[in-house]
Amino acid sequence: MTPADIVADTQWTVVLLLVATPLLLLAALLAAPFVIGGIAGLLRRRRAAQAQSPGDPS
Repeated sequence: MTPADIVADTQWTVVLLLVATPLLLLAALLAAPFVIGGIAGLLRRRRAAQAQSPGDPS
């Protein structure tokens, strides 16, 4: 493997990272409200279940 091959491979790695990073960030930002909403819904459901059976220690 020549130094030129190493540089070319490194450039492809950098290009892939520069393309993949914004896509992953975008996916995380788009998914965040659904994840947060799901967690909030589970907590709300759990709290409502506890309110209906106050004698249950769990």
